[in-house]
Amino acid sequence: MEVTGTELQNLAVVHVWDIGNTDAPLKVTVQTVDDEVKVDSLLKKICEIKDLNEKYKKHFCIISGGDRPVKKYRPADWLILPVKGLSFQKWCFNLKTEKKLISEPVIAELFFSQAKHDIASGKLKPTAEQLQTLEECLHPEFLAMDQYLSICQTLPDYCTVTIDACQMVPDKRVKTMLLTSASFYSISLSINGLKISSETGDITLCAQWYEIYSWELNKEEITLTFYVHLKHNNAKSILPFKSEQCDFMASVIMELITDLQAEDKNAPSFHISNIKQLKDGSTLWENVLFDHDKVQ
Repeated sequence: MEVTGTELQNLAVVHVWDIGNTDAPLKVTVQTVDDEVKVDSLLKKICEIKDLNEKYKKHFCIISGGDRPVKKYRPADWLILPVKGLSFQKWCFNLKTEKKLISEPVIAELFFSQAKHDIASGKLKPTAEQLQTLEECLHPEFLAMDQYLSICQTLPDYCTVTIDACQMVPDKRVKTMLLTSASFYSISLSINGLKISSETGDITLCAQWYEIYSWELNKEEITLTFYVHLKHNNAKSILPFKSEQCDFMASVIMELITDLQAEDKNAPSFHISNIKQLKDGSTLWENVLFDHDKVQ
């Protein structure tokens, strides 16, 4: 089919870093509208390149920021060209879901690449013995992807997103802080809940999602605030953190809540009324899953 000059003007090549590949980005040719590219179009094209069935694209995403992601783009988002620093990554934090998905060879290979990259970058920390076994799985003559993934799935932080160097910021609404203001913490998000650790690695607070009654994102101030009500001691607290990765964390939280809702057919649904725009420009999500009766 002959392509006209007008049609050529409506195409653009977008560079996207591939899962686990740091040598060269994918060059993805997509349609543009007024010098903008729709994220969903980008994902569909990458699925074609990967020979990945489009119905699985929701388990992958386009992010900016690489190994320190600052934003996960929604399929409906539009990117203004030229755009740099995009990555194609796994978007699945539920181990039960993952074990079903990897029956598809293409997905298994992509998740394997992600796991390999996460170990190389230090996100996943196997023991010396596990690392030796993992390296044996990578022998070029008998690559054992299934075994490699199986070992990775047993690691403590698998299916967990950890964001380091989050600064606890003062909040005039809080009289007594559970954590030290102005100190830096690591925030870990998983389907099991929220874990906050000090710079030394000591766990200072753990809360299941059923103990978090809301969270608030202020994009301008790059802050993410957790409103927590712990069951075991009935303690309530407001935990405001500052990090350039707050927007990304908010996307992860919504994905985790969605996973929990999918596992419980009786779980309440999110409605527009559960999301509020505050006067200072923040967005507040009321956690419909907040329920001390479900805390384990």
